[in-house]
Amino acid sequence: MAYKNIGYQGICGARLQAAYRTALVVTDKIPFTSENLIDEYIRLKAEWLDGHAGLKSNEQGPKMVKGSVNVDMVYDERNGDVTPNLFVGTDLFLAAAMGDETWDAVNLSNQITLTEDVDAAITIALLKGSVGTNLLWEFLGCKCGSFSLEGQSGQNSHIKGVFEWICYNLKRSSCVNTSTDLTTLPSAVPNRVLFGDGVFRIGDISDALAVGDKIPFTKFSFKCNNNLTDTEFATAENSGHTDDTLILESLRNGFRESTFNFTLPRYNSTVLQAAYEANTPLQADLVFTNGTKKFILYLPHLVITKFTAPISGAEILPVEIECSLMRGAAYNNGAGNTFMEFLDGTTVIAEEFAIETVNERTGAIL
Repeated sequence: MAYKNIGYQGICGARLQAAYRTALVVTDKIPFTSENLIDEYIRLKAEWLDGHAGLKSNEQGPKMVKGSVNVDMVYDERNGDVTPNLFVGTDLFLAAAMGDETWDAVNLSNQITLTEDVDAAITIALLKGSVGTNLLWEFLGCKCGSFSLEGQSGQNSHIKGVFEWICYNLKRSSCVNTSTDLTTLPSAVPNRVLFGDGVFRIGDISDALAVGDKIPFTKFSFKCNNNLTDTEFATAENSGHTDDTLILESLRNGFRESTFNFTLPRYNSTVLQAAYEANTPLQADLVFTNGTKKFILYLPHLVITKFTAPISGAEILPVEIECSLMRGAAYNNGAGNTFMEFLDGTTVIAEEFAIETVNERTGAIL
């Protein structure tokens, strides 16, 4: 009988690792919609001449392991009190991508923040069906090279995330995880973060954002590029890098770059057009709320780099705006944007952006 493995049978689990090259049994189920994590060997072609047109045999060189996981952003949910440390959600991906987080026990929130280095590495385990062998693919030493969030109004109006991972290795046998570890992850179905849950505010940095800074928008896209090494190989040595066919640990290899783009439904925003022309620093936040649950994107210091109102026909003109994100602390001669704070009302957003989540988590993510 032919094997029959179908996409809907797929399960994705993840867990923060204690050591870069050591996988752990996964604890979080990731609400993923697709993935293309692969391993690929560099082929070492033999191109010396021997009087024949045909290719000669070549060698298998070092291995690269990387790819993306597409997810629906959700308000993380715990699978009841039976397994309180197991979750279904996307907070782990965010915290690993950004580097750090702090648990706020008063507001029951996780303050997810950027770090200078990207040290967090996770195990990602994928179960690719139920019939056959070697259906569990275990990726270890996964670091996030970049991630993006996007959403728009209308029929397909939930917030989506794309996480690009650079991994140390992929195993299809002798794995730490088993298929049972994946199938017994929580069965909870968390609420997705919907575009309609959101409120967008943008204004100058002369004071804190307020109700008067709310504006309607129809689409947004956000991206952070961590700028990590991904194909760096070296001979083996004794401090951990013992296999010269696998990459050196991915490290930051330049400046981090972050952008935020959004679309307004009507061309009537003379304030933002003036800010673009004058190169005025702005601040913004995007707050999604579902009951007591929250997902907040803080942008303490942004500059509009492109402002367009394209005419594509007889229809109403929208406005398309592109922004570059700067460190909050880089504003006001180093004093920073002192108005944008987490829900605790005291912790200022110092980097280009931060994310705060309120959901069923009861402690730190990492």
